[in-house]
Amino acid sequence: MSEARSRTVYFTGTRSVELREERVTSSPGQRMFHSELIGISCGTELKLYRNTFPRGATQDGLASIDTQLEYPCAYGYMNVARDEDGKRYFAFVPHSTAFAAASESLVDIGDLPAEDAIFLANMETALGIVHDAAPRPGEQVLVLGQGVVGLLVSEILSLLGLVTIYAAEPREFRRSAAASISQTLLPPERRRALDTLQEETGGRGVDVAINVSGSASALQSAIDALAFEGRVIEGSWYGDTPIELRLGRDFHRKRLSIVSSQVTNVAGELHYRWSKERRIGFVIELLHRVRPSRYITHRIPIAECGRAFELIDEPDSPVLQPVLLP
Repeated sequence: MSEARSRTVYFTGTRSVELREERVTSSPGQRMFHSELIGISCGTELKLYRNTFPRGATQDGLASIDTQLEYPCAYGYMNVARDEDGKRYFAFVPHSTAFAAASESLVDIGDLPAEDAIFLANMETALGIVHDAAPRPGEQVLVLGQGVVGLLVSEILSLLGLVTIYAAEPREFRRSAAASISQTLLPPERRRALDTLQEETGGRGVDVAINVSGSASALQSAIDALAFEGRVIEGSWYGDTPIELRLGRDFHRKRLSIVSSQVTNVAGELHYRWSKERRIGFVIELLHRVRPSRYITHRIPIAECGRAFELIDEPDSPVLQPVLLP
C-alpha cells in the first residue's frame, strides 16, 4: 500500500472548474501512478463546462468515472502516467496528477512518446468510426469536422487508400491542420461545399458521410450530400442539446441511413473478432504511424486549468488539442 498527494480538476458548475488537493491511497493489487501528461477532450468536456450534459447515470463504461454525472464531478479519460518503476502507461482517468490503479487496467505504451500516446482514446474513437463506416474501395467519403477526432478519421482513411476523401471544416486553423492529409478540402461555405461535391461526384453524391463536428447543421449537410442509399456515420455527442433535422426530402426519398458510432462498444458484426485488446493494440500501431503530437496546440500547467477551459470555450480560439502539465 502506498500514498500520494494529488491535484484533481473538478467541474463545479456552469463555466466553473477548480483544482482540489486530495490524498490518494492504493488498495491491494494497485500501484501508484504519477501523471506525465493530461489531455482535454474538447468536445465532450465542453458539455460539462457549459452545463449541457445529461444528468444522471453515465454509460462511459470506465471504472474511474463516477456512475452518476452531477456537479461537482471529476471527469476525463486521457492521461499518460508512470508507475513507481518509471514504466509508462495510458490511463482512462480524470484529470489528476496522481492516482492508484491496477497495472493491468491501464495500457502499456512501451516507447511511444507521451505526446503521441495522449491521443490513444481519440484514435480508438476514430478507428471505431472508420470500422462503422466500412468504406469500400473506390467510394467517396465526406468527413465533416476537422477537430482532433475528424483529423484522425481522415488520417486512417488516407492510410487505407483506394477511397476519395473530402473534408468539410469552416474554421481556418483547423483547415490548415487538415491540409497535410491526402484529402480534398471543400470550400468553407456550406452551399459552395455541397455544390462542389455535386460536381466532383457527377451529381450522384458521396457514398459515406462521417459527422464528427458536434454540429446539427453539419449533420444536415451530411444528409444532403449523400448518394442514393448512402449512409451517415454520426460520431458526435450532443449531450443534452436538442437538434433539428429536415428529413422530408433527401433523407426520405434516397433511402438514407444514419448510424451512431460510439467507442464504448464494437459493432455487432465485429464483436467476436475485434476484442478490446486487439483494437487497442492496433490503435498503438496507428499512433506510431500517424504521430499525432503535431496536433497539440496548447500546453497549460494544471494549476491554470481554468484558463484552459476558458480558452476552448471561445468559439474562434485556435485550439486543436490542449494538454495539461502536472
